[in-house]
Amino acid sequence: MERVFTGIESAPSLDETVKIMDEMDRLLIEMKEMMAVIKGILGEEIEHQAHGSFSEDGIIFRPHGNVIHSS
Repeated sequence: MERVFTGIESAPSLDETVKIMDEMDRLLIEMKEMMAVIKGILGEEIEHQAHGSFSEDGIIFRPHGNVIHSS
């Protein structure tokens, strides 16, 4: 489906144009679905990282080595 137009060739027919637009619509829907999945995964990861473990001395240990000293 990959075509490069140099300006010398004729433009695609109406049927080809409709097929290309339908394919673009389908790909856009797929991309939106993938973005929703990615946002869901990232949202879960952010929520997971937001919860830390408290120690007795008031230090919050977070995943990936982040440590917050609380008073």
